[in-house]
Amino acid sequence: PEHGSVGTSPDTSLDDVIHAHVVCDACGGSPMIGYRFKCVVRNDYDLCASCESKSHTQPYPMIKIYSPEQTQYIHGIFQQFGFPTSMW
Repeated sequence: PEHGSVGTSPDTSLDDVIHAHVVCDACGGSPMIGYRFKCVVRNDYDLCASCESKSHTQPYPMIKIYSPEQTQYIHGIFQQFGFPTSMW
């Protein structure tokens, strides 16, 4: 797939992208709608786009996930480096 096109189409708006079973660890919002920000260090730590934009500094790197389909690729990469599968 082209860069940035995984799981989205030109007709898909961010309001249509739903990350089911994902809870924002800042505001508690679920399901997460729009961008999902996943911490690469903390186990099971996610922020919604609204909370991520309000937090000026995170102590660890975050991955911006555009669509739920992208998690399968990220999950595979993290498994290769020995990260626990429970992170995703």
